[in-house]
Amino acid sequence: MKRVLTALASFILAIPLCVSAFAVAPYSARAGICPRCDKPSLHSREVGTERGVLEPRPCIHYRYGEDYIVAIYRVYTEECGSCSYENTYKIKVSEDVTCHGYQ
Repeated sequence: MKRVLTALASFILAIPLCVSAFAVAPYSARAGICPRCDKPSLHSREVGTERGVLEPRPCIHYRYGEDYIVAIYRVYTEECGSCSYENTYKIKVSEDVTCHGYQ
């Protein structure tokens, strides 16, 4: 009888530990909250890079001429696993400068 009560008590104490682990399982720990459906299933991933528009500026190296500057962006997309929400955005990473100056 003592073994049966010990096994039953340990089983009853172990059930809440398993239930709390299964309750969190459907959603990722790193997922954001979707603005459309308010569920924590918004995943962000890098799609690629993109170059901006060529922009001439006065040369900073020499007296005459121009520097040509192109912004480089990293493109990301957000997708919701629960609904059809999708958003694409880009973040400026760096600039590519080409000098066409002379003295």
